[in-house]
Amino acid sequence: RIYPGGAIVEVKCPFGENAPRPSETLQPYLVPQLQGEMLATRRPHAIVVSWTPYGTTVFWMRADDEYQAALRHALLMLADHALAPISDISGAPPPISEATLQVLERMRQHSASVARGAELVGRLGAADCVVLRRARKTAR
Repeated sequence: RIYPGGAIVEVKCPFGENAPRPSETLQPYLVPQLQGEMLATRRPHAIVVSWTPYGTTVFWMRADDEYQAALRHALLMLADHALAPISDISGAPPPISEATLQVLERMRQHSASVARGAELVGRLGAADCVVLRRARKTAR
């Protein structure tokens, strides 16, 4: 499948508790990074590859203008917080406002929704995944 307008390609190598396994769904925590990359590069699509030696899955995600606008807003709020003057002698930044926490919670929920909309477009079994190993140097 060819996607007009170009795409970013993100390759993830997940590692679980035991052996690494490819993701069966697009993980919501990846959405801000992927949407931010599409926003920064003006690409309309992202292709996400979850690669392991035991299998690979490939997902397709469309740029989401609403999500990207919310992401910009959340980042500006966090930047304002990070640049806020220190309010006490401890040097600690002021606590994050309730309004900012609410925006971040809405972003978390929005990320989950966008992740559910990603399309699984391909799957490879372990036999089709290539593992390249460095050649060991032999003593002469």
